[in-house]
Amino acid sequence: MLFEKVFQRDDKSFLLFYHFSLSVVLYFSSTIAFYVRNKTWELSDGYFEASIIIAVVFLILTIFNSSEKRYIKGTIQWLKVEFFILLQTFILVILLAVMLKISDQFSRIWLFTNIGTSFTFFLIFKVFFDFIYVHFVKSNLILRNILLIGDSEGG
Repeated sequence: MLFEKVFQRDDKSFLLFYHFSLSVVLYFSSTIAFYVRNKTWELSDGYFEASIIIAVVFLILTIFNSSEKRYIKGTIQWLKVEFFILLQTFILVILLAVMLKISDQFSRIWLFTNIGTSFTFFLIFKVFFDFIYVHFVKSNLILRNILLIGDSEGG
C-alpha cells in the first residue's frame, strides 16, 4: 500500500529513487577503485570525503539538469542523460580539486578506475531499473494518464 502511494501517478519519485541509487553506486565505485589501488576496503579520510563529494555532486546535477520528468527506458537514453551527467560530475570534481590545489592527494589510477567502474555499474543498474520500471507499469504501481475520446455507442 505504501509502495503504491510512493510511485503512483508519475515518475518523479521513481526518478528520485533511481538517481539516489546511482549516487550510492558512485560511492561504492569509488570504494572499489580505492581497493584496486591500495588493496584495502577502508578509505582514507581524503578519499572518503572525495567519494561523498562525487556522490553529492552527481545527485545535485541530476536534480537540476534533468529536463525529463519521466523515466525513459533504454541504454541509448542512458547515454543521453545519465552518462552525460556522470561526465559532468567527474569534470566538475576534477576542476574543484585543481582549484583547491588538492589534486595531488588523489591517485590518477583511483580516478580513472572510479570512472570505469561507475560507467560499468551505471549500465548494469540501468538495465536493472528498466526491468523494475516495466514491472511497476504492468502492475499499475506507476500509472499513465490516458485520454479516451468517444463514447461506447459510437456512431
